[in-house]
Amino acid sequence: LPLMSESFRAKTERDLETLRRDAPPPSEYAGVTTRVLSVAESVYDLPRGAAAFRASVQKSEVKGAASPTITYPAIDVTLVREGGAWKVDSAVWQ
Repeated sequence: LPLMSESFRAKTERDLETLRRDAPPPSEYAGVTTRVLSVAESVYDLPRGAAAFRASVQKSEVKGAASPTITYPAIDVTLVREGGAWKVDSAVWQ
């Protein structure tokens, strides 16, 4: 959360509260490992304090004793300059 913009952090905290309240506790192990394969910059505007990029990743998801499911999605990430540091303002899976 410290690497998120204030608005993205607040949204994420609300989403986590909802999940904790509404989702049943997991009955088995679940894990996700994500590895970045490539990054393509689409916007870098230092005077405005804004940047955006798309990362192509390998995502491995496992539940219980099952073999992992491997996918190759992309994620679009926007950054803003906040308090003198670059912070994530959104991250959207494609």
